[in-house]
Amino acid sequence: MPKADHEIDVNLEMHSDGFTHAVPRNIPEIMFQGETVHYRSTDGEVSIEFSERDLSHAGSSFCSPFLDTNGGEKTVISSTEGPIKLSNRGIFFCHCFITPPGGAKIGWSPDSPLSGGNTVVK
Repeated sequence: MPKADHEIDVNLEMHSDGFTHAVPRNIPEIMFQGETVHYRSTDGEVSIEFSERDLSHAGSSFCSPFLDTNGGEKTVISSTEGPIKLSNRGIFFCHCFITPPGGAKIGWSPDSPLSGGNTVVK
């Protein structure tokens, strides 16, 4: 698999709230349109979902910084995919999930907000 401009690690972490969260560790503060991103984890298969529009910030009417091969908005990204290009500018909020080998999917919910993060694309 080719190397991405940004390799974003997502880890399963037990927190003091008693829940295990799928926490992104190294999302850059700012990324740029045209750069590539890949999500990965040593804890299992990662899936990232972009589903919320951040209406408090001007600049994008998209939920996701990514486009699919047909030019439509791509809102679900998997660690099994190769690097994907940042196509849309704006501020995007992602929900992170990890499916451990042989286990159930762990990640974002209203009770697990640590399993997410902001992606800023200029």
